Amino acid sequence: MSEVTCRTIMDILPLYVDEVVSDDTRFLVSEHLEHCADCRKKYKEMKHQITIPIDNDVTPLLQLKHTVETGKRRAFRKGFSIALIGTVILLCCILGWYLYARNLPVEWDAGACGGGYATFIFDKYSEQLVQKYLDNSAEKGNITSITAIRGTQAAEWEGQTIFLQFDVEYQHSTYGKQTERLYFIGQRTWFDTYDWSSAIIKG
Repeated sequence: MSEVTCRTIMDILPLYVDEVVSDDTRFLVSEHLEHCADCRKKYKEMKHQITIPIDNDVTPLLQLKHTVETGKRRAFRKGFSIALIGTVILLCCILGWYLYARNLPVEWDAGACGGGYATFIFDKYSEQLVQKYLDNSAEKGNITSITAIRGTQAAEWEGQTIFLQFDVEYQHSTYGKQTERLYFIGQRTWFDTYDWSSAIIKG
């Protein structure tokens, strides 16, 4: 077998150092290194290469992590505070507008066209008020039909109070067709929205 040259060994030596050569190649290189001082020196240099020391001190990394997390917490608290203040201001504005609108007097309300505000309120509430009258009437069981008479309505208002009156016509099982004048008092709670008293029968 021909002798392995130093040049060949130099080509193989990195693989030999990394221990990725076959058994036959490892034997040839080992035998050569025993008799060749130059290649042996090169092998030792490669085997003991200077590596860059790794700094295992993680303190700076932990400090950076702490700084980032602190910044995130501060940003969250600041954003939350701004959102909270904005929400409080918005709620105060809504509440202020609600109280302002709720306390407006009746004459500020809309719907006064097409026959006047009395007609507007009559058209909006007459069925509800007729039912309120019927539910509280002692003659409810004797009334077979009832309707509010449009055109008989009239209204007055004072501050947040509206006084509405109109006629109803109903069929009584004993007395036949009857007509009565009903009178209601409404307390304004919102735009054109009222809490109504029970019916008062006007003689």
